[in-house]
Amino acid sequence: MSKHKLNADEHLAAMQERIDRLADRSALSGQIEACVKSRDDLADRLNRVVNQLLAMARLTGFPLDEVVGRNIFDFIAPAWRPIAQEYTSHGSEYLYEVHILHRDGHEIPVEVIGKTMPQQGADYRVVVARDISARKDMQERE
Repeated sequence: MSKHKLNADEHLAAMQERIDRLADRSALSGQIEACVKSRDDLADRLNRVVNQLLAMARLTGFPLDEVVGRNIFDFIAPAWRPIAQEYTSHGSEYLYEVHILHRDGHEIPVEVIGKTMPQQGADYRVVVARDISARKDMQERE
């Protein structure tokens, strides 16, 4: 098992333990149940988050423990942050381009699309980013 997989499993277990502790507190039980229909649903969501964190770590070159807990905008190159922030604040759902920062400082062009997903109590945002470095390199050579 790779170090990143082990770290991801440890983070998943720690998040599950925290949620279990919260679920045991009667005052919060109703709120948690409203947000998450079942523990299986929660485990699936946590697994997706961990997988997304691993993908971000691979793309940016940061170790997983330096990715966890950071705001996604921290990874966007400063010149591109206003574009991403405006897109997000308006709940836009069209394809756009920004550059994210690799740990060594170089910028990586990515295509991004977001979608707001309705959920009882609070909507959440799903974002897909795709590395387009190879396409950009090919376009520059043409």
